[in-house]
Amino acid sequence: MANPEQLEEQREETRLIIEELLEDGSDPDALYTIEHHLSADRSGNPGKSSS
Repeated sequence: MANPEQLEEQREETRLIIEELLEDGSDPDALYTIEHHLSADRSGNPGKSSS
């Protein structure tokens, strides 16, 4: 289960990133490729994270 405080911090970080990109001149109507990175505190089946 996700920590609500951590989720809100991540949402705020996302809002700031978007704001900075728009201020820098990024086109708000353009389609961009988003690269995803995953991490975990414990090892397990890495295939599960991509399903």
